[in-house]
Amino acid sequence: MKKLIISALCAALMLSFAACGDEPLPKSGGVSYERVEYDGGEGGALSISLPENWDSETYIDDGHGETFGDVAALAFWPEDDPDMRFELEYWPSFGMCGTGVTIKEIKLENGASGHKYTEWYENTIWLTVSLKAPEKAQEQGAFIIRGSLDKEKWEFYEETFDGIVKTAEFS
Repeated sequence: MKKLIISALCAALMLSFAACGDEPLPKSGGVSYERVEYDGGEGGALSISLPENWDSETYIDDGHGETFGDVAALAFWPEDDPDMRFELEYWPSFGMCGTGVTIKEIKLENGASGHKYTEWYENTIWLTVSLKAPEKAQEQGAFIIRGSLDKEKWEFYEETFDGIVKTAEFS
């Protein structure tokens, strides 16, 4: 009798898996995402998908002085850690000194590519990601995501951050 019940339960379980076979599995363990769009002015727009437990805000970054002037920016962060902010901006020109920097090419879900620059200083990572729409590959400007956080937080959030970056779409 036990074998019959166990066999029936296993069959029901297998059927429930088969019923979901046509549905794509959600990414990151079932976390749902919200699309957030950033208007980079002359650079166009870029949208990213943030996990449901992340928040964002747009603001004017006036810290670029005469280089770029005031720049519209989008900040995003885990809701339970608002001090760990990543900032997304469009920079009309972008360059990165390579001394001590690790550079890794990244591929977005839509086929576009970008670069992830990391540099460690003591227990802090300086992170910069540059993204360009394929049709603007020859232009100087780029969408930039940057952040600076300690090693422990980076190790905890790196996979989620990389997942967010890969959802970037240009419009």
